[in-house]
Amino acid sequence: MQQQYQYPTEMLFDVHHKSNPQSHVIKKGARQQYNNDNNDACAICGRNDFKVGYLTHFNHKNVSVLSESYGEHSSLAHPENKLTCPYCESAIRDEFVSLNGIIMNTEFAKLIVGVENSKVGTNDSYITAKNIAGYLADPPTPPFVMAFNKNAMGKNGTHFLHKAVINYSQDNYIITMYDEQIHVSRDFVKRYLDFIEKHPGKYNRFTPQNLYKSVLAGNMESKMVKSFPALAADMEFLTECCTSNNLKIIYLLHRGQGESKKTKKE
Repeated sequence: MQQQYQYPTEMLFDVHHKSNPQSHVIKKGARQQYNNDNNDACAICGRNDFKVGYLTHFNHKNVSVLSESYGEHSSLAHPENKLTCPYCESAIRDEFVSLNGIIMNTEFAKLIVGVENSKVGTNDSYITAKNIAGYLADPPTPPFVMAFNKNAMGKNGTHFLHKAVINYSQDNYIITMYDEQIHVSRDFVKRYLDFIEKHPGKYNRFTPQNLYKSVLAGNMESKMVKSFPALAADMEFLTECCTSNNLKIIYLLHRGQGESKKTKKE
């Protein structure tokens, strides 16, 4: 029977930390545990079925889950509450702060750490942005999560996993880019990758919308149209590429790719 999950941070707790995360310790000390005597909801994810939690908000006396510089309180389920559940606490560690994203199911958790990164090859948990396209085309066995940082870039340094959606379908699923939900059709992803493989060119994340503008303006002799004649000629598919959701998917498909190539999952 499939393991059922409601909260993505619990999946990370079980899969990445093997249900036993090490204590998070900084120079100031370790995060202290507090009894959840009133069954308060977790400040981050909103669950209240935990007996012991951690101090959420910064103060000068104790080590908190969120730092003094944290400013995304509107993304929290209950920012007014004191405690963070053990599952969310385990997702807010130094190793996750600069991630591009996390792709995981009940068997593995892959941490996306940029276009090139020295961690890849030394630790099986790490992949790069070059691997994203393969997972979008061939999602993990459900239940699975695909969650990305703002613009799928790690330099933003925020916490995003608690906003993710747990998926039980590989054909139509939801990914998150920070707190934005993006509906993905596996069929579209495969058709797009097949198209750009069949019609080679220097595709990038801006190609469909720039080409669409040229075609609509009647600039059929433009460099853009001449560079991508097959896509310009297929107005139905080009229009499909230019929907709001699909433009974001195409952005992810080209993260770290350079010239387009059909990307296989590692």
